[in-house]
Amino acid sequence: MTTEPESDFSLSIEERCNYLYAFYTGPKDTLAVSTKIVTQISQEAEKRGISKVLMDEDFPNQVSTMEMYDICETLVQLFGRCKKVAHVDRNPGDLDLNQFGETIAVNRGLEIRAFATVEDAEKWLGE
Repeated sequence: MTTEPESDFSLSIEERCNYLYAFYTGPKDTLAVSTKIVTQISQEAEKRGISKVLMDEDFPNQVSTMEMYDICETLVQLFGRCKKVAHVDRNPGDLDLNQFGETIAVNRGLEIRAFATVEDAEKWLGE
């Protein structure tokens, strides 16, 4: 398990059966914070040779629609077409925004899906 303490977020990464699990949290999500996080997750997946990733997020706020667009553009660049990425947001109020982000990334070729629970995400990754 890798734990990456940052002043603006906390990130822990662990290898599970057939995927990389990353949990991250912090006082406030921003474009800069999300970009740092997804970059670190992508680098760890690449280093370990893992093609499936589950990102589990817990922030008290949501980013703006424009920031979500930019984050998804970064996800597509970092994870490419060969990755299967599941995203869980523990804040149920963020699901619509995350589904918007899913649409952006899927339309650009990334196999990604937004979920409300880790269990549903794990099931999809195992398919």
